[in-house]
Amino acid sequence: MVTKIAGIALWVIATSMALAWAYGIRSYVKSGAGVTQMTVNTAMLFAVAVVVIPLTGISPFHLLWMFPVAWLLGTLSLVFPISLLSIPGLAFRAICCVGLGRKV
Repeated sequence: MVTKIAGIALWVIATSMALAWAYGIRSYVKSGAGVTQMTVNTAMLFAVAVVVIPLTGISPFHLLWMFPVAWLLGTLSLVFPISLLSIPGLAFRAICCVGLGRKV
């Protein structure tokens, strides 16, 4: 029972973190400051990790390794072949900025 509660708490924390990064992308673009592609790719990988957990039914404790790997891949996403993450990253940035009325 304690393990299940801890897993749910971990998933809620990870979801909050992924949403905060997505909101950060939106607020930076809205203010005109812009955002780096590495940040967008990292936020996208965080969101993917959070979505994969309930879809596959794996333990939320996998987030303890998925988030550091997502951060590492996002940080390295300017180097080929990891730079290919920028292709879905552009779509993720567009989704984060829906309704801003600016070209992103």
